[in-house]
Formats: sequence, structure tokens, C-alpha cells
Amino acid sequence: MSMVPINPQLLSQGDYPGYLIRMLRSLQDQILSGGGQGPAGPQGPAGPQGPAGPQGPQGNPGATGATGSQGPQGNPGATGSQGPAGPAASVGTLAARPGAGTLSAGTLYFATDTNEVYRTDGATTWTLVHAASPSGTAKIQEVLLGATTATIDFSSIPSTYKHLQVIGYVRGDNASGTSLLMRLNNNSSGVYDWQQLRSNTGTASGAENFSQTSANLGQLNAASSADAHFFTTFTLTIHNYTQSAHYVSWTCDLFSAVAATTGNMFKDNRGGIWRASGQGAINRITLLPAAGNFVAASEASLYAMA
Repeated sequence: MSMVPINPQLLSQGDYPGYLIRMLRSLQDQILSGGGQGPAGPQGPAGPQGPAGPQGPQGNPGATGATGSQGPQGNPGATGSQGPAGPAASVGTLAARPGAGTLSAGTLYFATDTNEVYRTDGATTWTLVHAASPSGTAKIQEVLLGATTATIDFSSIPSTYKHLQVIGYVRGDNASGTSLLMRLNNNSSGVYDWQQLRSNTGTASGAENFSQTSANLGQLNAASSADAHFFTTFTLTIHNYTQSAHYVSWTCDLFSAVAATTGNMFKDNRGGIWRASGQGAINRITLLPAAGNFVAASEASLYAMA
């Protein structure tokens, strides 16, 4: 409630009673109508801190961080212990393989001519444990004569290939020219048929023969050659030599010269069939002159092709 100020001017004018009445009435009016709001008091001191509220719910997990860099490589592990010793082994040609009972059980034998591996039971049996899988061309045998010899013979031919080829450089000792012959598996029956095409003095001629006791590969040099350095050269191919269901075919390309004069050079191209019944795979090839022998320095090589 506000106080009514006293006006000194009214007091000096002698109107004091009237002024006092008016002041009292004004005071009465203020009491009846309620006093105006006084000014705000000063702010009191802060109250003590209240207790902590309950813990809120757990938030969502944060995003996965980036992959860290790879750590350094560890040290190598220790070397393992040595394994047990393998089986004993022997090496040689198939024909030279010892008896199965002469070696301890489990011993291996590698046949160098057939590229096969066998294992013995130590008693009576050799078991084939690895068959050859040849590829390309391999030389099987080679014959170089050191003296006059009746035949050039390739035997024990392995059956692990597909085709055979004989490359030869030969000369005969017969007094006159003769033919170079071939027999298969030592068969001299009349089961050889052949066809020839010959060139001599620039002229070609042909002929054929059936049921012969050998295959005729072409002209062979003779001792009557004007120059002893003339030799017959040839390449003989026997195709699919391991099959036994059909006849065996062969081809031969041969050149022979007896002198460096006209009429004394021969070029033979021949092919033929061996019609032996139930012949089996070819395991032997024999070359021989139709008359006389081969002279020293004659040679031939047998190759097998996969």
C-alpha cells in the first residue's frame, strides 16, 4: 500500500482539515481496492542440489569401425619329421628282370626299355604297378655292324607305343644287285603282299606281288658297286603295330645307287600288308638281303612313336 504524500502548500494556506479529510478518503479507497503490488524482493540463495535422476535407456550401438591394417607375418613353423624310407628298387631291361623270389617283398623294378614299374611279392609274382604313357618318338634299339652279318634283327619290341619306324643305312656283299627284305615276328609264311613304284633313269614303273614269304623293301647295293662308299638308305614305317584284329600295313621310302652313272640309281616307294592270322602285336623285325649278307658299317635304328 502506497502512502499519500503531504502537500506543504495546502498546510500553509490553512486548509489542513479539508486536506486531511481528502487524504484519509484516498487512503480508505486504496485499502478498499487493495494496494498495488510492491516491487520484487531480492532473489534468495540457491537451494541445495536435488538427487540424481534414474539412468536413461541404453542407446543404439555405434557404426562398425574400419578394418585395421594386417599384422606382420609370423615366423615359419618348424620342419616336420622325416618320413619313412620308400621301398627298395632295381633298374634294368624287362628281359633282365630277376626272379620275383630273389628280392624281398615290395621291391620295385623299373624296366628301362618299356618304361614300366613292377613290384614283387617276394615269392613268385611280379605285379605291374605303373604302365608307360609314352609321348613323342623314342629310340628303342640301334644296330651297328662291326663285321659281315646275315641279318639285322630287332627283338623284344615293347608294345607301349602306336607306330614303329626303322631308319637304315645298309650295303650288301652279294656279287650283283639284290633286294632288301623284311620279316615280322620271324614269320616266313606266304602272307606278305606288296606294291611298288620305282624310278630309274627318269622312268617310273610299277609292280605288285602277293603271298610272298617276306616283304620286299627295294634295291640293295651290292659288292659289285663301282664305289664301296655307296650305301642304300631307307625309312620303313609300320603302322598301328600293336593291334591284332586286322592286318598290319607298312610303307617304305628307299634310295639306292651303285654308280654315279645313268641307270645305276634307284628310287623305290613301296607299301604292303602282313596277313598273318592271329599274329598279335609285332615284337620282332628282321632285315635281310635276298642274297648274301650285310657288310660292316651297315646300321639301322628302331624308333617308336606314340
